Amino acid sequence: PGIGAVAIDDEVLTDSWRFAKGQSWESELIGAEVRQGAPARMARGMALPEVKAKGERPFVFAARFPNGALAVAAQERTRVGEAWYMPECEVTLPVEDAPGPYGVFGNFKSLTMVFDQPLHGKRVLAQDLAGDEAMDITGDVQVRGKVLHLSGEVMRKVGLRSATPGDLSAPGLVIAFA
Repeated sequence: PGIGAVAIDDEVLTDSWRFAKGQSWESELIGAEVRQGAPARMARGMALPEVKAKGERPFVFAARFPNGALAVAAQERTRVGEAWYMPECEVTLPVEDAPGPYGVFGNFKSLTMVFDQPLHGKRVLAQDLAGDEAMDITGDVQVRGKVLHLSGEVMRKVGLRSATPGDLSAPGLVIAFA
């Protein structure tokens, strides 16, 4: 069971899919359009992240764990004729006093992390979750007082660094301070 209060967005995003033969064992679904909805944002142990997008938004989830680690994920969407597409999004995450590490999963246009204390003098390290070597990305991010801003380009560079040819995974990385 999870620890901490859960915040659930009132906005529900609805995805859809028309099943073709071989995509489901349930024969009555073949040719039928199936629609399913879920909250646009959910968070456990912290406030909901802010999500900005032109047009559709992805599902965004965040959690703060009892040990101070924090995770955020942007999830692809599905609609008839366009399976697994990712709306471009800018996410602002209320980190507050969580010491990290910070797990980031998915494709973002940008991620802005807002802390309760200034970050001056700290080095920013990041590592592909599939890799075993951290990189110093301090020069590739923007730090302004209590705010750390990462571009999607930097997150993809780090979070896909260990990807193998043909790997279709979204970026996954961990961020920490030194």
